[in-house]
Amino acid sequence: MPETNIIGEPGQGWAYIGEHLEWERLSLAATYVGNARTALDDTIEYTKDRTQFGRRLSSFQVLKHRMAERETEVNAARLLVYSAATKLARGERALKDVSMAKVYAADVAYRCAFDGMQALGGYAQLPEYDMERYFREAKHAMVGGGTNEIQRSIIAKEMGL
Repeated sequence: MPETNIIGEPGQGWAYIGEHLEWERLSLAATYVGNARTALDDTIEYTKDRTQFGRRLSSFQVLKHRMAERETEVNAARLLVYSAATKLARGERALKDVSMAKVYAADVAYRCAFDGMQALGGYAQLPEYDMERYFREAKHAMVGGGTNEIQRSIIAKEMGL
C-alpha cells in the first residue's frame, strides 16, 4: 500500500477506533435510555387503562413498585449518559463513564421491556403493541456496540482491577 493511502499516524489505528467507539457507545446508551423510557411509558399507559379482577392494573402494589423501580433506573441511566457526554464534550477521558452508561442503559432497557411484557401479558405479542419489539431491541442492546461483558471488563480495567 502506498504511504499516501495512510490516514493518521502509523500504529495508531486502535487509538482512533477507540475514540470512535466511545462516541458510538455513548450514542447507543442514549438510544437505550429512550427505548427504556418508551417501554416504561407504554407499560404505565396500559396498566392505567386495563382492568383485571375489578381493578386497574396500575392499582396493584407489585406493579406500582416495579414501575417505580424502573422509573428510578431510567433516570439514573439518563444521568450516566449525561455525565459521560459532558466529559467527552469537554475533551476529557470518558472510557469508564461511557462503558458504565452503555451497560447500565442496556440493562435498564431490558428490564423495562421485560416488565412491560409481563404487564401486557398476551397482548405484548400482538402487532397493535410495540412491547415485543422493545424487548427484542433491548436484548440486542446487550450485544451491539460491545457486549455488556466487554463493557464490564473495560470498567474493571479502568478501576485498576
